[in-house]
Amino acid sequence: ASQSAKDGWEQIVALMVLRTNSGMKEALTKLADWLAPVSQILEDCHAETVKQRFSAALARLKTGEMKYKPGTALTLDEISIFPKVNSAIQSYRNTRQSFTNFGTELTNLLSLLAPEVSTSEEPDVSSSSRPSGLKLRGMGMTDMTGASE
Repeated sequence: ASQSAKDGWEQIVALMVLRTNSGMKEALTKLADWLAPVSQILEDCHAETVKQRFSAALARLKTGEMKYKPGTALTLDEISIFPKVNSAIQSYRNTRQSFTNFGTELTNLLSLLAPEVSTSEEPDVSSSSRPSGLKLRGMGMTDMTGASE
């Protein structure tokens, strides 16, 4: 049985709200797995720099050194992600019609974990094969909107 994206996020939140070290670690791993398909989209858009940062953030979710104090602190590799995780959960719970705030909060969380990638050239986003309307604000690309096909 396939699950929807919403089901995946709800499973992640269910693990997070257990407020246990093992539950939080599993939730962060599942979050990385849940977001992994976006890497292919970034590759298809020829957004290599963004893809590198995104992939590094996902890897950190899975393998970063986690320190967790339920209800007050959550860090990965000494980077505090507690406020961003809480904001993402609250944005999702408060969502009625739009997932914009939820998506923004997830981007903000990943931006904290994504290392800067030094590059002398911007990714090639001129390809007409990229989806129009894709925006990845905190990951190094402010706007990837393009002409419609």
